[in-house]
Amino acid sequence: LGFSFASTTGLAILILAGQYGRIWKYRRRLPPVDLGVPVLGHTMNILKHGWSGGGPSWLRHLQAKNGPAFVFNLLFVNRVAVDYPLYEEHMATLEREGRLKPLFSASMQKLLGRKSVLTLPAGKG
Repeated sequence: LGFSFASTTGLAILILAGQYGRIWKYRRRLPPVDLGVPVLGHTMNILKHGWSGGGPSWLRHLQAKNGPAFVFNLLFVNRVAVDYPLYEEHMATLEREGRLKPLFSASMQKLLGRKSVLTLPAGKG
């Protein structure tokens, strides 16, 4: 009985640490976190609110509750949802600042050449 209880407790701790460990580590850099029920997360909300079904979906319900960007758990995996206008604004800012640059494999860079227009970074130029 002692071994079984200890192993079950250890397994539960490993599962919960896997689910909440990174959330705890990066909590200051993340948008609002709504993981729902431990382990299952918001999986059961799909049944309650429907996948999309014409009315407000479960994801829109979470967005109304948490804002345009949030972290949630679905099917045992933590995920981040970001509303497209917010994503588009962030990407436009990165492009204006010149912080985006295309990444090609070494073989593709060799084919294109060092001075190809396709390999130039975007931005202030």
